[in-house]
Amino acid sequence: MNITVLGTGSVGLVTGACLSHLGHQTICVDLGASGEASIPEDGVPDWEPGLNELLLQGFHQQRIQFFTDIPEAIREGEVVIIAVETPLLPNGRTDLTLVWKAVELIARHHDGQPLVLVQSAVPVGTTRAIQEAFQKDPHCEQLEVAYCPAFFSRGNAVRDFLQPQKIVLGVETSQAQEIVTRIYRDIPCELKVLDFQSAEWIQHASRAYLAMKLSYVQMLARFRQQQGEAKDNSLTRAE
Repeated sequence: MNITVLGTGSVGLVTGACLSHLGHQTICVDLGASGEASIPEDGVPDWEPGLNELLLQGFHQQRIQFFTDIPEAIREGEVVIIAVETPLLPNGRTDLTLVWKAVELIARHHDGQPLVLVQSAVPVGTTRAIQEAFQKDPHCEQLEVAYCPAFFSRGNAVRDFLQPQKIVLGVETSQAQEIVTRIYRDIPCELKVLDFQSAEWIQHASRAYLAMKLSYVQMLARFRQQQGEAKDNSLTRAE
């Protein structure tokens, strides 16, 4: 399939590289990019194990490209994936600026009836709002929308994409489900099909669970360190 990934951050770049590895013709776009987009021939820093190798493999097999011509990139995609960063604002809310920028660009430049697959971490209700925004535009009312959260952990993102325990999919039509199933058909795992809201809730629950585990590990590490320091001090006084 021809797939366009909007966003080349921690989610988008891994997604693009892994999709090209699965055999899809993939275009990656940095929404903030200007000038010619490229990756050096010797790859990128190995900030995610295996990512560099997948990118180089994709280049050599001519299955991945980096565009700065956003309208052309969107028109090329049978599927357009929104995988932009959604950082937290100082007030604790999620910054959806790039998500809505992506929605606006898709609405303006899509050619035909691609599937819009939201993969960014978004608040519950966002996918529904995106679908409603498209439906209000006569030029976009036939666009299919789906939500498929990325359960990536830092340092394991490539493995998390290619060897997941499950793939969660939020859809409302059989056509959207069929298209997403084709995207991930070569990944042997359970495909859990839900509605938009349930898929968004699972994504947040998973992130909260991961944060809790990390916090617990850090607490144990601090406790172990304190115990070690106390033992050292005790030995010093005994001497």
